[in-house]
Amino acid sequence: MRYFTALLLFTYFVLSGYTISENYEGAANMAGRITAADMLAVVMAVFGVVTLRKVVFTSEHFSYMCFLALALVGVFGARNPAAGAVELIALAFNWSVSLALLNLIINNRQVEIGTVVRLFVLGSTILAMAGLVQFFLIPNLFAEKSGGAVTGTFRNTGQAGAFFGVALAVAIPALMSGLIKRNALNITAIAITLTALLFTFKRAALIGLAIGVLLFAFRLAFSGSGRDRKVAVGFLLICLFAGPALYLLFQYSIENVASMRWRFEHKFREDALEDFSEGFLADNITATFLALNDHPLLGAGLGNIIGQYTTKYEIHSTYLAVLANTGLLGMALYLTFMGVWVAGLFKYSGKATVEERFLSYFMPFLVGLGVSWIYTYHLRKREFWIMFVFTLVCSHVVKKARAARRRETVLRSGMTPPMSHYQPMGWPSEATAGRAIRQQWR
Repeated sequence: MRYFTALLLFTYFVLSGYTISENYEGAANMAGRITAADMLAVVMAVFGVVTLRKVVFTSEHFSYMCFLALALVGVFGARNPAAGAVELIALAFNWSVSLALLNLIINNRQVEIGTVVRLFVLGSTILAMAGLVQFFLIPNLFAEKSGGAVTGTFRNTGQAGAFFGVALAVAIPALMSGLIKRNALNITAIAITLTALLFTFKRAALIGLAIGVLLFAFRLAFSGSGRDRKVAVGFLLICLFAGPALYLLFQYSIENVASMRWRFEHKFREDALEDFSEGFLADNITATFLALNDHPLLGAGLGNIIGQYTTKYEIHSTYLAVLANTGLLGMALYLTFMGVWVAGLFKYSGKATVEERFLSYFMPFLVGLGVSWIYTYHLRKREFWIMFVFTLVCSHVVKKARAARRRETVLRSGMTPPMSHYQPMGWPSEATAGRAIRQQWR
């Protein structure tokens, strides 16, 4: 059972990054959006039900369910309810998969959260390696043209950049906190994923990661913890080694990889940045406020921006898209969802266990991701919900461990435990209870 669960999770993580579909563009029905990862998610949910011992339903999931309920009301009043229903089903499916994934991990204690995160890191590395092979060696491996950037198994560079950005936001804190082992394999995996992200040339993902790394460095630099100072030294050494290596690889690539020079200059030259801020971004902002002007409370409805407020593209921003699609009420519920999640991360972060340290180290990278979401729509992305589940599982483990430590402290002090802790057959002895607690969380 343990190995089957691990294989199931690893396969899902890998397939989550396989999004190539010839019929996706402009798909007006769910068939155009279904991927192998979605089909495996259904199998995973069924397997989770079979092995279910108890249902864990978090306050974070409830708050997002409220957001979906409001979006449903908006879809009914939208100009194109069919398009709205497709988008709503996609969002609700990701939410339900995250709930199934959470319960699958929590109810299968043979597979620890560190193992699950390591599987995700290795799965992301496989996807990164596939993209780098296409970029450097076989341009037509997954598509007719590589376009001078890493796409690999993803439909476009935007999806690739967003996925690798989230993968690194999980992998780096996991490595530095000890949630996954600090060995050559995991360090190499992170280096490969970072290289793939750099060669997607996606500005939002790169800026988000850079902000996360800087905030993480500041957090370590001003920490009074000796453990954090050791982590800071290790992190600095890794960066000092990786920087020159990536620079040399970049110089080689710009001379030897077709279309890369054009892609890099197209993305980062000054006039391109001006065109982005004055053109595409300005169009996104304009479309948002036009939709809000027409439908201030509930928005235009999910899937109802293209053809009404934009000619071709969706709004490329989580915050603007939520405002345009679900209105001011939807934005309030989205912020509530994010607030409940972040409050939980703060509550259960700390230094006592690897899970607490992971949550603490993850926070700076979440800020960076929040900045990158100004240009990407994260609610639809599987990698966001995978990352979301990892943090919830860590919070769950920390919550249970803290409760167990409090109970053991009460037993050792000889104090009378609270009435709610009495068992029908009588309160166990100190030795018996202590052994039971340690065995449960070993």
